[in-house]
Amino acid sequence: MKKFLCLTLVLALFLFSCGKDPYETTENTTENTTVTLATEPVVGPETTFEDVKVENPDIAPDVQVKYEVLELDDEQLQQIIDERAAEILARYIPNISSISEMGGTAEYNVKLSRIYKSESIISAVFSGNYAIYYENSEEGGDVLYTVNVDRKSGKLLETPDIVDYEKMVDAFKSGRFDATPDFSQYNSAYGIYPYVAIENTDGNVRLGLYVTKSGMYEEVLGYYINLDSAKDFLKIGE
Repeated sequence: MKKFLCLTLVLALFLFSCGKDPYETTENTTENTTVTLATEPVVGPETTFEDVKVENPDIAPDVQVKYEVLELDDEQLQQIIDERAAEILARYIPNISSISEMGGTAEYNVKLSRIYKSESIISAVFSGNYAIYYENSEEGGDVLYTVNVDRKSGKLLETPDIVDYEKMVDAFKSGRFDATPDFSQYNSAYGIYPYVAIENTDGNVRLGLYVTKSGMYEEVLGYYINLDSAKDFLKIGE
């Protein structure tokens, strides 16, 4: 069995044996804040939404690709969102068309995990996994990215449009919350940010922050903050 798939199975068995929801609020949460840490933000394949279309490009017999894309009525914005999804695929599996020629195989599967809609914003979280295998090597890990759309302007919102990034980083590094992401891989001067989304879980509207943890396999960690606790660095009103 491939190592990547084994790691996923081990994590699932561990969570099941512990009987703990991976989104459960941490016990030592600072007063007046809600910060949750999840090591497995992927929602199971049984979750389906009507807000997506499925892309299943036929690249090569040894390259299995399937991913979902947010589907909107705005043709121009739809093109931007489609291009974003294709860019994410190329980021995780570069030179995908030449993998079979080099004797390799690849798998890429991404679904819409969560979606939040209000009068002002559509905020969607896409998550899944990827793997690339050659005879003597393999790599893989989590895939996660967000799509945020301003419903009034019809524009795609990036992380700096949703949060004051520097203030958010300072809030975490000051010890205000009970967990601190590793922001070292991001660089606002070059436009490199973690993904963020507005989410609604059990009636609690929150800010989701997604940070990649590098290692043998890339892992995405999710940090969740209720909007009241994030209001000093949140740039949009919900």
